[in-house]
Amino acid sequence: MKPLKILLILLGLSIAFCTYGESLKVIKKIKNSNIINPTQILVNKDRVFVLDRSNENILIFSKVGEFLEMIGGRGESPTEFFIALSISISNEKLFVLDTRKSQIHCFDIKQNKFLSPIKFSKTKYGGSSGQMIASPDGNFYFVNVAMTSDDPILTKRNKDGKPLFSFFPGYPIYQGKNFTVVEEPKTFLNDGVIEWAKNKIYFVYAIKNEVLAFSPGGKLDRKLSLPIPSIEKTVKVITFSDGGFDLERKLNWDMKFRDGKLLVLSWNDKRQSIIFELQNNGKFTEKYRVNESLIGFDVGSNTLYGIEEGDEDSSILLYKLK
Repeated sequence: MKPLKILLILLGLSIAFCTYGESLKVIKKIKNSNIINPTQILVNKDRVFVLDRSNENILIFSKVGEFLEMIGGRGESPTEFFIALSISISNEKLFVLDTRKSQIHCFDIKQNKFLSPIKFSKTKYGGSSGQMIASPDGNFYFVNVAMTSDDPILTKRNKDGKPLFSFFPGYPIYQGKNFTVVEEPKTFLNDGVIEWAKNKIYFVYAIKNEVLAFSPGGKLDRKLSLPIPSIEKTVKVITFSDGGFDLERKLNWDMKFRDGKLLVLSWNDKRQSIIFELQNNGKFTEKYRVNESLIGFDVGSNTLYGIEEGDEDSSILLYKLK
């Protein structure tokens, strides 16, 4: 075989096995005195909403990163939050899950005002782990906490917050009458992020490279795999002085459905952020890659927005998309 032909074959193979996505560079870094511990970011048309857990508030920016206003804040009034763990946008409304008040705050984006909150009661499987998604049909999906035996991970609630049913058995993280923790790392086996996409509920595990797709009725339709090594067998837990514990790191941090595609934010072993895109054949391919460690993201018309990991010094990063 001629050397040129061999070279062309090798070049073709290298291109075929090159799975890196588009490498993005930061075009703007937002530092704001109110940005302390941001945990979630959502884009809605020309506005960007950032949930900050330190002050239990939501910061609102323009699509180019200009600070516009702040809503919420810690307190007992109807327009304040106590423990705001998750936000979701559906039908031009921003929903805020407040687990301490056991209610979902509702903010009308068009009218720029709070509506009456939605109260919810705990199921027999406990409350929410902090993950919630509002679907276009008016229902809510919660990730459950305090799972024993074969208790389900997910709960569907109607527009009034009433639990309709729970589904998909999780890993038993407690045992016995005294609810003894089986093993600290295993308490995170049921942790994950949910998203609504094409009339399905998607759940991605925090420490496993597995994505599950459910019908609105709770039926498991299919299991998908992310092309990244799982960390469930090597995950480490940090124990705090007050007896609490948390993950040293996660594998999957966030998931969004944008422009007809499901996107999942993951980290590799170099702590680079990789955003995978689900293709029509059921396979995930790498869409974007950034050097910064992001714990949340969303995509606008020509900008990717990310929350950079940091202890009391986090930033909102903007990346230009082609």
